[in-house]
Amino acid sequence: MKNKNASVPGAFQLCYAGVAMSNIVPKWAVPALSITWIAVVLGLELLSFDLGDQLGPESPEVEARMKACVSDDMHQRYECKERAIISNQLSLFGKVSGGALLAFGPPFGLWLLVRRAERPPQRRFNPGSPGTPASAATIALQNAGPKPPSIAKWRIR
Repeated sequence: MKNKNASVPGAFQLCYAGVAMSNIVPKWAVPALSITWIAVVLGLELLSFDLGDQLGPESPEVEARMKACVSDDMHQRYECKERAIISNQLSLFGKVSGGALLAFGPPFGLWLLVRRAERPPQRRFNPGSPGTPASAATIALQNAGPKPPSIAKWRIR
């Protein structure tokens, strides 16, 4: 098959043996691979999750850290317990964010890559280069007439 973007110089085109990537990858392949990837990763995450573990402030490790907070000052005890709870919540957020990135990152990257391969490149308008047509706005700005006086003329010294 002929590459439809081959005539544009400097075009980004994913090719394999001279065939455009959009002709190799069927339209149903990216959603199918993405759904399969997400199902496998989420399935493995759920299988590795122990239902006996408690999450949040009620987890045994947080309870143990909170019981270790002993002080005569109530404010210091409160700060110690709050640090234990917040550090647990931050680690839980990191685990969940990492799992979400692992599950949804590669399908999103694949989708972007295939979408970029299917789309023809857009030419950028560069008014300074020779041979590019000038837009109506550029011509209007060039024919606008004299510039207004500078603000330095109106400054009070």
